Amino acid sequence: MRTARLSDQRGFTLIELMVTMVIVLGGMAATAAMVVGANDTTSSTKAREAATGLTREVVEGSRAVAYPRLTQNTVLSELQAQNGLADSRPNDAGWQVERRGTVFTVNVATCSVDDPRDGIGDHPSSSFCSNPSQTSPPDSAPDDYKRVVSTVSWQPQGRPERSVRQTAIITNPTNSSGPQIVSLTRDPVADPIVSDSTRAVSFTATTSTKADAIKWTVDGVAKHTDAPSSLTSTYSWPIDSGGTYVVDGTYVVSVTAYNAQGRAGTTRSVTVKLDRSRPKAVDGLTGGWNARVLKSELEWDSNPESDVVKYRVYREPLVGSPQLVCETPPTQTECIDSVPDRGYDEGTTIDYYAVALDQDVSSGALREGAPSPLKRVTVTTNQPSRPRELSVTSTTEGPQLSWSEAPAPLLPYAGHETLFYRIYRDGQQLTDRIERTGGPAQRSFTDTNAGPGTHNYWVTTVDTRYSESALLGPVGP
Repeated sequence: MRTARLSDQRGFTLIELMVTMVIVLGGMAATAAMVVGANDTTSSTKAREAATGLTREVVEGSRAVAYPRLTQNTVLSELQAQNGLADSRPNDAGWQVERRGTVFTVNVATCSVDDPRDGIGDHPSSSFCSNPSQTSPPDSAPDDYKRVVSTVSWQPQGRPERSVRQTAIITNPTNSSGPQIVSLTRDPVADPIVSDSTRAVSFTATTSTKADAIKWTVDGVAKHTDAPSSLTSTYSWPIDSGGTYVVDGTYVVSVTAYNAQGRAGTTRSVTVKLDRSRPKAVDGLTGGWNARVLKSELEWDSNPESDVVKYRVYREPLVGSPQLVCETPPTQTECIDSVPDRGYDEGTTIDYYAVALDQDVSSGALREGAPSPLKRVTVTTNQPSRPRELSVTSTTEGPQLSWSEAPAPLLPYAGHETLFYRIYRDGQQLTDRIERTGGPAQRSFTDTNAGPGTHNYWVTTVDTRYSESALLGPVGP
């Protein structure tokens, strides 16, 4: 007779251990993917900001180059000799400048422009931007302006090459008969201007000869025209007076002098930075509860200040301090609260508010502005009806989707009509969203960024409460 075992000594099977490892690794991979995605967005924004600043430096640097040296053969060496624009990799082909850990490739193109108002002259050189028919009599000095185009490109890791471009027109100081601005000063000279008591910034321009008219602009917008009686002209730019308040940011104030024939001299500019207060309250905060994904979705209007560096969205709990749910770059004005995915019953309300942030001038620390009005989101299980008859066709621009209108909601949900439609590519997760329509009347979409290969698409309806329907799809070309 066999003796019975006193206890069962069996452990976990190998298959059970392997399944457990797969589940754990899957969760770790998803977390890592979210962190990588957030870092990638931040890096992309910083790279674009650096590239934009670099293009502006190159364009402004070209204004400091002697006009005869603004040729395709000489402008490159002239710019690289300026502070901060040296070639970071002289042994490599092309002109590279490294900023914020990113290597940018700089290209500069320049050509001469013949102003048709004084006739078209002979263009024997290919350095002219265009070569229209010569007039009779021909213009004896056809090189009126130089057009300088600065293009900065960079290669984000794992993404297509990106670029930004800026163009400037530089007047020929010898051909132009217009008066020249020989000096431009401002009061106060402090930069940035941080005092709330400063109501205006005054500028004084001195010309080489008496001008018939002097025009002042701020960021290219005409603000004042003066008919000076001497070589000087003044302009007072109101920044906080008479019902005018200019929001904080960086502005370019320019002055140009003209003679009686309307010929302009060289424009002079000065940069003014305002940083007197924290950002204004965020406007237009809206959103709702997405019953398909069980999350709150919010969006808001961009702040008017150009020095905003990011936005934050907070959730107001029933007790305790507000909880940060989103922090976005200044170019992103939407937030998905990924935390409230359970524990909320039908009819529960959740309050949110958003703030804009800038940087303190003295310390560089981030400063939150005034909070937006609260946006109350009500939890609901109701979803709108999804669209109908989704189809896709191949076009030269990319796959083109079209679908039929979603049915109107029935009682008791009448009044919550379709707000827009969402498009998903190659998946049904939040990260697979690629676009949304401009409104309910737009029921087609062309994916111009589809890239090579075959793709599948889904479409959903989003109603005025930001609740989303079930997905319609997939379809593929």
